[in-house]
Amino acid sequence: MLLSTSLITGLVLAAGLVGGATKLDTTHNAPVEDPDGNPNELSEKVDDWWTNHAQTGCTYRRLNESGVEEAKRLAGEWGASGKKVPFASWHVWTAGNVSIWICNCKKAMVRRAAQPVALEELDNVLRLIRVTCGGPQPASGWVWVGSWQKAFAVDHAAVWEGAYAYDRCPRNCVRPWGGSRSHD
Repeated sequence: MLLSTSLITGLVLAAGLVGGATKLDTTHNAPVEDPDGNPNELSEKVDDWWTNHAQTGCTYRRLNESGVEEAKRLAGEWGASGKKVPFASWHVWTAGNVSIWICNCKKAMVRRAAQPVALEELDNVLRLIRVTCGGPQPASGWVWVGSWQKAFAVDHAAVWEGAYAYDRCPRNCVRPWGGSRSHD
């Protein structure tokens, strides 16, 4: 099984075990092309909250845009149905050759520790990865929100096929005995 060393390293960094993370700096990151044709202007603005509260890492694999959008739609529908990612667990959504997953690193064994999945969150995460990691085509990467104890990632499905939760999520994030492995 192929595991992305850069993604694992990135998620470990996100967990704060090693230190450091990619910061959004639009002057040093590849811009998303302007739909009017000016590649020097960002057409997507990352919300200030995300730039101040999230750490981002890039694994720089180019992704199929329709796969990203479909996986995002599946995740959004799953969350809109009232389902949540349980404490110390994860969930993955796959469409075509793209997977999106969320890791809930909260350890409390209480109902409120479950993490919701909101389409608006996913939009912001994917926008942050795209702006930080360079677009116009979506790229693989991860986002860690420490105050939520929540990690998001998007990558090629084949890279992670059959991987365990501890391979996909920050170190010491998920229970070793389980978690969600479904591909909704």
